Amino acid sequence: MMLSTQVEPVKQQEPTHSLAPSHEAAQLAMMLGEFAGLEKSLTAQLAVNAATRVNPALKPAADELKTAIAQRMLQKTHFSTQHKLAR
Repeated sequence: MMLSTQVEPVKQQEPTHSLAPSHEAAQLAMMLGEFAGLEKSLTAQLAVNAATRVNPALKPAADELKTAIAQRMLQKTHFSTQHKLAR
């Protein structure tokens, strides 16, 4: 007597939330920057650099973001200097 069994293929569950590789790189860079104790602006620039390295198509937007970060840093420095001079 011969027994036959049917096996249904097992469907692998895909992750419900998958991140783009550039997003993963940026998140990893953010964690690394925070762990290393870098300033937030430097950590943000590290994340932007990581994302654009993985996905060069993000470069134009990343350049705008870097410019905005740099301008913000200059404003903070200028405000800090003006505040110290006023004392």
